[in-house]
Amino acid sequence: FVQAFTGKALLGGATGVAFKEILKGMIEVMKTGVRRAAFSNEAGMGSAPMAHGNAKTSEPVSEGLVASVGPFIDTIIVCTMTALVILSSIDPGMVANDSGIALTKDAFEKNLGNFGLIALGLAVAMFSLSTMVGMANYNQKCWDYLFKGKFIFKRGVFIALFCLSLFFGAIVNITIAVNILDIGFALMSIPNMIATIWLARKVQSESEKYFNKYKLLKS
Repeated sequence: FVQAFTGKALLGGATGVAFKEILKGMIEVMKTGVRRAAFSNEAGMGSAPMAHGNAKTSEPVSEGLVASVGPFIDTIIVCTMTALVILSSIDPGMVANDSGIALTKDAFEKNLGNFGLIALGLAVAMFSLSTMVGMANYNQKCWDYLFKGKFIFKRGVFIALFCLSLFFGAIVNITIAVNILDIGFALMSIPNMIATIWLARKVQSESEKYFNKYKLLKS
């Protein structure tokens, strides 16, 4: 009872609270970083292999190397360029008021005027169109694998449902849409990461064969 009201107890309690808040902030930053990284490049989700599976190649390892470049371009180059534009253009007060695409719009408009808005609009349109086409390819493969065209699960039903999902994504609140995507990515990443760890030795073995093969050919 006596020690509870000393300066040491006060300091210990304050330190504990501060550490808890710092740890809470770090965890929140890590969670946000992981979610946004997965959202930007889908690394570890297991979706990109469906796209690279369309490639006709006799060397799976070479296609895997091509696939590994995707996250670097998406996140390290494209996202970093966007972040640098925002950091070098936007005042702290504007950051508090805007977020996401609105913040990017303000940064491009401040630097490039109407041309910046048009360029950003075209970029968003191209990213959106390519995403819709890519997701259609992914989803159709999953649909065909699960249902194999049996009963009512024909291709026409898939097309109708996919178009409805696009309409739903266009009208729903952006926060709800992002949360649905985050949940979907989490459900995809868990079995995919288990499979990735399970197959790691086989991938390493095939990679070594590939590199040794082309090292001999080069020499």
